Amino acid sequence: MHTLLEILNQSWQLVLQAAPFLLLGFVIAGLLHAFMPTDRLVRWLGAASWRSVLNAALIGTPLPLCSCSVLPVADALRKRGASRGATTAFLISTPESGVESIAITYALMDPVMTIARPVSAMLTAFSAGIAQNLWSGDEPASENAHHSHAASDCHAGATSAAQDRSTDSEPGEAAPSCCCEAGAVTPNGEAAPDGTAAPDRKPLSARLLGGLRYGLVDMFEDLAGYFVVGFLLAGVLAVVLREYDPVRLALGSAWAPLIMLLAGIPMYVCASAATPMVAVLISQGLSPGAGLIFLLAGPATNAASLVVLRRTLGRRALAIYLIAIMLCALAAGFALDGVYALSGLQPQALVRAHADHGGHSWVDLVSALALMALIAYGLWRRYGKRLVSGKTTTPSSD
Repeated sequence: MHTLLEILNQSWQLVLQAAPFLLLGFVIAGLLHAFMPTDRLVRWLGAASWRSVLNAALIGTPLPLCSCSVLPVADALRKRGASRGATTAFLISTPESGVESIAITYALMDPVMTIARPVSAMLTAFSAGIAQNLWSGDEPASENAHHSHAASDCHAGATSAAQDRSTDSEPGEAAPSCCCEAGAVTPNGEAAPDGTAAPDRKPLSARLLGGLRYGLVDMFEDLAGYFVVGFLLAGVLAVVLREYDPVRLALGSAWAPLIMLLAGIPMYVCASAATPMVAVLISQGLSPGAGLIFLLAGPATNAASLVVLRRTLGRRALAIYLIAIMLCALAAGFALDGVYALSGLQPQALVRAHADHGGHSWVDLVSALALMALIAYGLWRRYGKRLVSGKTTTPSSD
């Protein structure tokens, strides 16, 4: 019982520390979603040149999409003429980074990691995109026939979740989501990337409200479960690593970067929700470079999305995609460790100092309570309504 209480306490301390920055990140993410110029986006990513790849890497870095929800958006951009290199760069930089993950990185780690994470994501995406343009060759025509079907399969239960959201929306209002249906209609009143009809441009106030709804409601519906797992697992790691020296010593081994890379590739890792776990690991001896490797490889790859990407990009393009992520993540990780070594900074001490700075204020407490309420509401919208509706409809179906 004591161990369970300690795990919950460690998780709560992380929530208190991260909540103000995380809420700010989700608000900014929602506003970016509401005002993203999707018509210009297609033009910026159209040509098969280094400039379109750079545009895709830069544009994708702050956007709030995970490795699942980015698939249909990238698929729609590809259908409207985005080059394969630009599509690849967008597929990598978007899930690896985002304004909400940058915010929580600053809250739980230090400024060096906060800067290194989006910069590494952008450079990884740019390198992979250039490699695609140089070596992927011509895409087989048969692959295009699978684009729409592949995107529709990227997240189990997306259809029912979309129906739940649509019932909560106002009449005539699109119900955007971070999940697979996110690429269909944008909330800013412009044409969607896949060419589907969009509603008339909404007034500024409606777009602001729509952006806030997306950032604080729709995104939490999709990510709430991952945040619960992420914070609880971070609490477990904090307790286990403190009690078991062999586990802590393994974090400092020469194999740690490779282990983090191999662990991140098949797992589904949300960039924001994985940050508390990596912060705890760094505070207990993992090198910041190894932590960065996991944060780069995990969000951009997982077993389910790789199957979809194989059908969307083709076999050779998928191989280039994976090899580029692995090589760039390792290079970024070793470079970051070099920065810490040359500057004399101690990342473990910085994590602890950042966590203990000034205790927790009333802003932290209010933000943490608000974050927990949004997570609880997201879980209700995602799972609770389905359970309740199932119970209420069962008697009538008999």
